[in-house]
Amino acid sequence: MDASLAIQDDIHRADTLPDTTAILTGTSELHLTGTGDPIAGSVVHLNSPDSWVFFNSIRPSAVAATLLDQIQVNGAAAVLDDNVRVVQHGLGAVVIPHAPDFTPLEVFTDSDFGGSSLQVSQYTQYNNVSLGSFNNTISSFTLKRGYTATVAVNSNGTGASRNYVAQDGDLNINLLPDDLDDGISFIRVFPWRWVTKKGIAGDIGQQLDTQWWYNWNINHESSLDQEYVAIRHVRWWPGLEQDWQARGVNHLLGYNEPDSPGQADIEVVDALWSWPDLLSTGLRLGAPAVTDGGLDWLYEFLDGAEAQGMRVDFIPVHYYRSRDPADPVGAATQFYNFLERIHDRTGLPIWVTEWNNGADWTTHDDPTWDQQAAAVAEMVQMLEDAPFVERYAPFNWVERTRRFQWDDPLGTLLPAGEIYRDTASQISYRQALPDPGTDPNAAYSFDDVALDESGYGHPILQSGANTFVEGKHGSAIQLDGQDDFLQLSPALGDGEDFTFSTWVNWDGGAAGQRIFDLGITNSESLYLTPRSPSGNLQFTIRDGGNIQQLNAPVLSPGVWTHVAVTLSGNTGKLFVNGEVVATNNSMTLNPSQINSPENYLGKSQASWNPLFSGSLDETKFFDRALSSEELFIELSDGLDFSDAPTSYPTQLVRDGARHVAEGPRLGDDRDRERDGTATSSANGDGSDEDGVTFGVIDVGNPLGGINIDLQDASQAYVDAWIDFDGNGSWDFDEQVLTSESVRSGLQTFNYTIPADVVAGETFARVRVSSAGNLGVTGLAADGEVEDYAVTITAGRAPAVERVEINGGESQRSALTQIEVMFDAKVIAADEAFSIVDQDSGAVLDGLNVDSLLVDGRTVSVLTFAASSNLVSPNPVGGYFTLLDASYRLEIDRSKIASVGGGVNLASDVSYGTKATDSFFRKYGDFSGDNQVGLTDFAAFRGAFGLQAGDGGYEPSLDSNGDAIIGLTDFAAFRSAFGT
Repeated sequence: MDASLAIQDDIHRADTLPDTTAILTGTSELHLTGTGDPIAGSVVHLNSPDSWVFFNSIRPSAVAATLLDQIQVNGAAAVLDDNVRVVQHGLGAVVIPHAPDFTPLEVFTDSDFGGSSLQVSQYTQYNNVSLGSFNNTISSFTLKRGYTATVAVNSNGTGASRNYVAQDGDLNINLLPDDLDDGISFIRVFPWRWVTKKGIAGDIGQQLDTQWWYNWNINHESSLDQEYVAIRHVRWWPGLEQDWQARGVNHLLGYNEPDSPGQADIEVVDALWSWPDLLSTGLRLGAPAVTDGGLDWLYEFLDGAEAQGMRVDFIPVHYYRSRDPADPVGAATQFYNFLERIHDRTGLPIWVTEWNNGADWTTHDDPTWDQQAAAVAEMVQMLEDAPFVERYAPFNWVERTRRFQWDDPLGTLLPAGEIYRDTASQISYRQALPDPGTDPNAAYSFDDVALDESGYGHPILQSGANTFVEGKHGSAIQLDGQDDFLQLSPALGDGEDFTFSTWVNWDGGAAGQRIFDLGITNSESLYLTPRSPSGNLQFTIRDGGNIQQLNAPVLSPGVWTHVAVTLSGNTGKLFVNGEVVATNNSMTLNPSQINSPENYLGKSQASWNPLFSGSLDETKFFDRALSSEELFIELSDGLDFSDAPTSYPTQLVRDGARHVAEGPRLGDDRDRERDGTATSSANGDGSDEDGVTFGVIDVGNPLGGINIDLQDASQAYVDAWIDFDGNGSWDFDEQVLTSESVRSGLQTFNYTIPADVVAGETFARVRVSSAGNLGVTGLAADGEVEDYAVTITAGRAPAVERVEINGGESQRSALTQIEVMFDAKVIAADEAFSIVDQDSGAVLDGLNVDSLLVDGRTVSVLTFAASSNLVSPNPVGGYFTLLDASYRLEIDRSKIASVGGGVNLASDVSYGTKATDSFFRKYGDFSGDNQVGLTDFAAFRGAFGLQAGDGGYEPSLDSNGDAIIGLTDFAAFRSAFGT
């Protein structure tokens, strides 16, 4: 080998790569378009799980048979289904260095990929049991590219559920929607294929060059070159207890023509009742496939599924409507209009799982062979072009002139079949990101990670091999103009008012690049381009008819420039470096009027426009128009922001607390944070030496203190908040200082700690200003804001101080009450206490608990209910007594907690395990006659000197529990004798 090629975090494209040692590391791709052996004499090393090699013109079976011996995975030979997957990718194949035990999904117990994590395997069905401590605790996850995952709140896959697909890049969900957050009890992950749209209905198609098929059954397996799709044809068949891994299946179609008496023939209510059976598989799920006359059935089903919270991922439908055989364009247009109406009504991608140009029951004349071929050509091109059509599969058996092929052993193709065979189909699935269901605000600082740091959880997907470089502030993301772009959440830009703000370092290049583009098509979108075809920096919003713009001089390449667009009412403004460079007071369109499910940074809705080349930093979206003052102050570093975690109102997208950095300050230096520095420990400035010190905040202590060192002012005002309940926000009643006057120098302020304070880590905010009366959010004209991580301590664990039987009386024979005194104020649940018969093990089923406070300590008084299993029917002095036996009082520490929920009881209590503790019977009352007399002395004398294990040893006489009846026990017996 004469050459070497190192690809690290990059994409390399070539026709062939002969006689070369290629080493791929990091997130890298090698794309080869040649046929035959494009790596003749070469060895390709895939040295990371994210290093993939693509053979764009060679099918997977050929790659597996002829090319794997030239590929190595971390130094080992590539072996199919051992250390590599060979997968359909469009009209070619991709080799992925993943073994069958590769874990594509990692789930986290906190948002933003925090807390504990669990690696989730392929195919395994996880439920409430197998998830263990992760059941109902998951808040975020990462799904590796090349896999699909379904999650649900019920352990059988029902209830609120979502199917996620990571096709074009890793899918990072840093905040689950409310109906899934801390509620997931079901997970299933399947491998993904990059299958094209073109398929076939039935067990034919070898001559039609299709990439997927189904056959109204579940009795086949996917091959390397074709994906098999399963179907629940009728209500109860085929069975769904399948080995989906062996089948190679990741999709499931619903009932076949449920509106037709000759097919599934199911009432909507029955289909809905049975739908959980399909949900339980965890597969990506298609609705029941109705006839082209059954749309009412379909819509009733979808409305019912939505009302019951049942998932449907795509819409299969059948189509056999005819057209004048001499009008192939009209046939395609009629077909398109039919499908578009379904998509507009459902909003879901469409699979046409049976179709043809009419049928033997339609009204128009039958086409000739050539007319059928012409109609199929137009219809297939329409299906390829329609963005909402995900897959299509024609039906072959509707009259001879409409056939694609004969049923002879060779599968001889007819003219329509030849057209179909020669159609080069595109990858079917269009990468979609989920809507988090939050406000359309997002903030991407791109400090070595592409993550929405606003707290609103808008996902972002990196497509290509984009990398992080030195930015305007910290790091920036670099897009190469060849392969790299970022896909954004579909919810961004959904407000009536709007701001886009970013730092951009453009490399220059061809016109039409996009800094951002939100929309669905080139004619329905809003976008910002650094250079339009007319040579301007240009913002455009268009709704399919109207076009409204803001134009300014083209951006200068090679320098960091701040660019912003605001829309408020009918006024649009374009800013460059804080200065207004264009204003349009006639912008009647607003983003909420634009259908924008596909949103991008660096990519246009129009495929002919080039990708953006350059770097982006501190990119933000707002659902309001920022003022000129806000934009100018932010980019000129003139504001001091807060830095608590993003659940708190910290960043500008959440109207976070911010101050013009002048006037009063906290401590010797003004530790100024920029917008976007929210951190898990509120130390975004890196030091936090801010002249503010919190005293101990202790559960049960009613008073707390704050030391504040005011500088740069003789007098100012302080507002402060502490998140006492630890819920991730500062509530109205958690303000501890309200416009308190503070003088220059150091002083102490006291505040009240609420009784229900919760122990643990939490956060505080302190704002100083010359005006005072500040809220927890918003802009202040001067001063400083600082956030702090503080700890609310639980104090020591409470304990049982004493247990008193019958008020301390020596005679226990009429046991009517027990008093348990704790050494602190506690919350004592009734179920914390239980009384057990030491001989039979029976538990008292009627125990009354009355807790009261005595001298700052909790006393729980236990009495006995009538008709309880261990209670005498004859009350003594108005109280019921226990039956004659020896008892044990047990106290469960987990149900006794200090006030504020700080800590539980120090340990479980079992009173009565020692002979001197046992009650109703006194120690020494061996005979059980309620007095210690001569009969008992005889029993004691007989046991004296015996050890545990000796015959006659009596544990009830072992007063100190040392396993021997000795002198200590005799002293205790003598003390009890005669009582």
